[in-house]
Amino acid sequence: MSEVELVEPQYERAQKSVKEVLALKRERETLCRNAELLLDARLYEDAFNACRKALDRFPDGMEGLRVPFLVTSDPPRAEVKVNGLRSGVTPVWVILHLGLGDEVHVEKPGYIPFTLHGLRDRRSPLVQVNLEPAPQSR
Repeated sequence: MSEVELVEPQYERAQKSVKEVLALKRERETLCRNAELLLDARLYEDAFNACRKALDRFPDGMEGLRVPFLVTSDPPRAEVKVNGLRSGVTPVWVILHLGLGDEVHVEKPGYIPFTLHGLRDRRSPLVQVNLEPAPQSR
């Protein structure tokens, strides 16, 4: 068997692999771009679904992806802060940047504040927070 016979199949496999990698890169970019367009259009549920699809297909390397969540609370009208900045009162959509360690705090006078963690793996954009009454001071 000559060297040319061995090299040609290897070259073809390498070309095929490069095409597959480029196709995956294009697919990832398209999913992320679609999610951003939906966010810009304020179609938050659709944007969440696009983000979820991107995360399911490409679980690694999605840092910075903006993912919307609808934060609701019991009792309602609790203040929501993301990284210390006021986002509104419940119910409110918040946009989190994956991989940046966003902290979401939900608080209301007379109740124990609550911090949300681990939103990346959620299968739904709805985040319900049940605030507990604060102990009465004497």
